[in-house]
Amino acid sequence: DKINVLDEAYFLYCEEADLGVRAKKLGEKFTYAMRSYIYHKGGCTTCQRGSGFRDYHLTRSWTILLNRYAREYLPTFKRISLSIMKKRLKHLHLIRAYSVYSGLRDGLNI
Repeated sequence: DKINVLDEAYFLYCEEADLGVRAKKLGEKFTYAMRSYIYHKGGCTTCQRGSGFRDYHLTRSWTILLNRYAREYLPTFKRISLSIMKKRLKHLHLIRAYSVYSGLRDGLNI
């Protein structure tokens, strides 16, 4: 109840990390079960590597997370994103380059 629910601003990616950061700020403790298994039923929304959809949402969600909780890493993330855009443009992957740019832009506007 203190932590609340997953933040819908993320839509895809980083929502669990955001939940963990909020829990830690409230003093919650974390542990892990070494012999546990997690089965992810379904999924595959972005299982295709090389997808503009995946590039956009991954960049957007990381931008939101860093902007909220680790602003000191945001300039480095921006430089990495720029490098990725340049690489995409070099290989004429225009949609994917634009997807990274759009994700960064939209993530900063959340």
